Parts: sequence; C-alpha cells; structure tokens
Amino acid sequence: MAHFRYIGEENADTRFHDGALRPIIGAQNVQVMRANREHPEQSQGLSFTYNHAPMLCRWQKKLYLMYLTSPVHEHDGLSRVMLTESGNGFSWASPRLLFPEIPVPQGVYRGKGADSLPPDAKTVAHHRMGFYLSPGGVLLAMTFHGVSPNIHIAPNSGWGMGRVARRIFKDGSLGEVFVLRVNEKAGWKKEHFPYRFFEESEDRDFVAACQELLADGLATGAWWEEERLDEAFFPLKNIKAPSFCPLPDGRVGVIGKMGLTAISQDHGGTWSEPERMDGLFTATGKCAMLKTGDGRYAIVYNPSPDGQHRWPLAAIVSEDGYTYSHLACVCGEVPPMRYGGYLKDFGPQYVRGIMPGNDDSPDGYTWLAYSMNKEDIWVLRLPPRLEWREDRPVREVFSQMSGPFPERWHIYSPQWSRVGIEDGALTLRQSDAWDYAKAIRVFQEGETACLRLLLSVQGLENGEMHIEVSDGKGMNAVRLLLRRDGQAALRGGGGQWPIAAYQNGDLLDIVIKIDCRKKRVSASVNGTDSGDYMPISPCRTVERLTLRTGESRTGPTLETELKNIRLPDVPGGGERGKEAVYRLYQVEISPTGFPRIKLPVIPNQRPSINDHQSPNGLRGRSVFTGTL
Repeated sequence: MAHFRYIGEENADTRFHDGALRPIIGAQNVQVMRANREHPEQSQGLSFTYNHAPMLCRWQKKLYLMYLTSPVHEHDGLSRVMLTESGNGFSWASPRLLFPEIPVPQGVYRGKGADSLPPDAKTVAHHRMGFYLSPGGVLLAMTFHGVSPNIHIAPNSGWGMGRVARRIFKDGSLGEVFVLRVNEKAGWKKEHFPYRFFEESEDRDFVAACQELLADGLATGAWWEEERLDEAFFPLKNIKAPSFCPLPDGRVGVIGKMGLTAISQDHGGTWSEPERMDGLFTATGKCAMLKTGDGRYAIVYNPSPDGQHRWPLAAIVSEDGYTYSHLACVCGEVPPMRYGGYLKDFGPQYVRGIMPGNDDSPDGYTWLAYSMNKEDIWVLRLPPRLEWREDRPVREVFSQMSGPFPERWHIYSPQWSRVGIEDGALTLRQSDAWDYAKAIRVFQEGETACLRLLLSVQGLENGEMHIEVSDGKGMNAVRLLLRRDGQAALRGGGGQWPIAAYQNGDLLDIVIKIDCRKKRVSASVNGTDSGDYMPISPCRTVERLTLRTGESRTGPTLETELKNIRLPDVPGGGERGKEAVYRLYQVEISPTGFPRIKLPVIPNQRPSINDHQSPNGLRGRSVFTGTL
C-alpha cells in the first residue's frame, strides 16, 4: 500500500480554470508583484518578465518572500533573486535584489552544452529551498548558482557552481553574501566565486547558523537536484522540489513533483523508496504538504496531468496526514500571459508553504506563495479550517468588520484590481485591462435563493460588474450586470434585459431571486423588477455568489500550444487604465425572502440628483421602506 492516498470523489475538470470545483471558503489570493516591462518602476524596478519559484518564511511577525527573475525566458542568460517583505501579508514592500548573477569562469563547466557556453556567461539562479531559521534565531537566505548554456539546459542538472547564503537582520537589512557550499563534484572550487567562504565571516552567529543548516537533513533535503553528483550527502534522492511535513506519529512525510512521496522515521536521516501517491493526478508543478491551523493536514497542488496548463490550484485535506479527500479550489484564475517567453507555463503554480521551523510567529492561518504564468508573484492565505460548504445564514454588514478581507469570502485580488474592506464596504477596484477583481461568498445550498445586496459604483464608465449566482460546479443560474453605459441588466436564459439606469454614487438596492424547481430567475434594482426568465444554465441547486469586475475567461484552454513556442506580448500589458470602484455595504442571502432591513449609513456617499431623494440624500424608492 502507498504511504499516502487520495480517496475523494472529486476530480478537476481542467476544461475550466477552477476545475469545476467548489472554492475553499476564506481562501484569499493577493498579488505581490505584477511584472511590467513598459514601466518597471511600477513593478520590481526591473523590466524582467519571467518571475517564478517563490519561497516564503515568517520571522519576527514579518513575512519574507523571495523569487527568481529573468529578462524574458526561463533559464535565461542571467537570473537573479529578489526579496520583498510584508507585515500583514496583504501590503508588500517594493522588491529588492537579494542575490545577483555572477560570472561563470571559463573552462570549468562540464555539463551538457559546455562547448556552446558563451564566454561572458552569467549564472542562472535556482533553488527549491530559500530560507532557514536557525535554532539560535538567525534567518538565512540562500540560492544556488547554476549554469545554463541555453534555455533548454536547466541550471539544476547537477553541474552548477554552488550555493550561497546571506543573513537577514531583524531590521530587514542584509548581510554580506558568502559561499555556503561548493559543488566540488562538478569541478568547482572556492576561488571561482567572487565571495568569501561562510566560515571566514566575522559574524559568528551567522557561521553557527550555516553549520546548523548543513547538519539539518530536512533543511538540505531539497538541495539534491542542483548537487546530485554528491550522492553521499543526500539521503533523499529522485524527488524533485520536495515539500516536507511532520506527521502526527512522529514520522516526516514528503511530496514532490509528479506526486512522488516518501517517509522518514529519523527526521530525514533515511527515507523509504519514493512512490507515487495513490489517486493523485498531478504533473511537473510543485506540491505543498502542510499542517493547517486546526491541526489537520492539506496538500496544495495543481490537480492536472498536464504540466504546461497548470490549473486550478487546489487543496485536499486529511485528518491523519496520510489519507486525503475533498478536492476543492484555492485559486481558479488564469489571466492572459502578458509577456511571452520560452518555457513559461500557464496557471497558478509552483506553490510553496512555509517550511517547518521557518515560522516563529504563527497566526493560525496557512500562508503560501505561488507564481502566475511564471510572470507574477502571489501569496495565498488559507483559513485555519478548510471548508467548502456553508451551513450558516449569510447576513453581513461590512462596516461592522475589521481586517483587510471578510473572513468567509474567497478573494482574488490583483495589484491593479484590488479587493478589500475600505471605509465600511467590501470594495472591488478595477484598472487592469488584463485582469479583474473577484470575490466569492458561498452560502447554504438550496433549490431556491433570494439575495439582497446594497452597493454603489464610482467610475462606472471604466468597468463592468458581474454579479452571478451559481451551483457547486460554477454553472451560472443568473447574472446581473452593472454595465459601463449606466444600465443594470439581467442575463438569464436566452439573452440580456435592461432593468434600470444608475449613476455614479447611487446606492443600488439589488434583489436576485432563483427558483431552480420552477426554472425561474429574476432581479430588481431599487424596486424596478425585471420579470421572470429562464436560468442561464440547468442548475438544480445554487450555493455561490460571485462579484467580478469583468467578463469571465474562457482562455487559455488545454489546446493553447506552449511547447517550444513564445507567445506574443499582449498590447499595453504594462499600462494601467482608469479606475472603476464598486462598494458592497451589505449582503443577505436567504432561501426565500427578507423582512424589513435597516439601511446602513454610507460614509462619504455622493447625494443623488434624482427627483426622489431619501432623508440621507441617496437615490432610491422601495429600498428605503419596502419589505420583500
């Protein structure tokens, strides 16, 4: 019997970016860095558009994130490592250089393509493990200097130069770069590096931390790929990009690419033979095995056998760390690849959690990092308990909430289309021509539902809000559009029908009704009713409310070719548009209808110039006095 197995009934339908899976309630995705070739000052200070392989740790109540960056392609002629940090995980500092590329000395490299190595070649950074928090409280960052004569020769082939490290101090400043380990089996020596060896450092705490790292079999277990020629140093072999997790029986589990797993009974000293996890479909994207805030276990990964089309990003859960079930989506978005490049794959991928021992201030949430399309860098916060069904009524007034996000909303928040609680409202901003903001609220599944939303719009001419109600697989029963022409319209089966006009600053009282048994949907805006229509799709039940600042995406598809192809850049990928702002003040969801509700006081709301005004100066009719 395999060490680990997936026994759930769910599998991802990868025709859809979310796999037609239920979303994890409270999963919150935040873009950390948006690549920008046209305006690098708005990004990472570099015009580099290949960004990938993020690593994450938390120290002194601050999250640190590093990632690889190259000009255009994977394994490009040079590759650097960037570093950013955040106090809350939602607002991140401008990335700064952590490890620069260094010259590759001539005549030493003996790997594939040695005859074609350019005379001015620079190293290509690569790592499967980026941070180490020592028992003495010293935080180290590290990377490996690989060699790639061309983009088709990987820097983790075993023939690269070696590993370097530096210290991160409590104030965020960086220590000197030192050589941590030379890849001597490949022919390299200390003098080939422009850095001193770590034992020469005057910082004795740094030296001690490096020695502790080198003696830690789990911490160094992810180094095998780059240094595979030194077989004696690595008990764990043939598992690429391993993710380690202590298990409740005292053993340690590991999962890597292709779903390969193994178990150690002596903290990484020896390992069982690697074997594929039963029932798990995955390919060359990374997997992350981790313990969740409620003491259970999860594996986060791309549940697809297609390594070029890496979607969705999903999670399975376990009570004992060995047997997993309930596949659900944590990120089901795949925006267009704005900047083409060789060996760039589609989707949210290469997920990494915080390595055991690298979090000195846990908050109960599970933090992970991933790249999108090998182009942009994201973080993901998962709640302490992973859930995909709601068993509680939904009645939320956002002025009564604190924090960047409401806890039970599934969030997708790009840098130029942010989502968050601002001034007493759940706010979705839209200024990215190639992406959108998205917020999902799961509610109790039922054959009927009545939803009431109170919201306003600014900059309506700059965007379009889609409000959808759907079933567990994401099939829409109905959609309400707040169009850029100032019309609110219902999309049901057979077409789209305008309901009412609205202006910037108007308070909109929106009611949406669905009856799956009678195959009927309707909506009203400030008391003006659409009438009844057939649903968009044959939903038998509904359970999901989605707010999205743009049309849903159908591409890329599984047929979008990537192998040995550089896709063209999209036009204006680095240009920011004018902003539309949508503010949701209150939402209530019921199987039937609602009693009279008290309207919230909306701060900084523009008085309407409609002929009928309420006592607080806001436009509306039955919104102020009606009962549903």
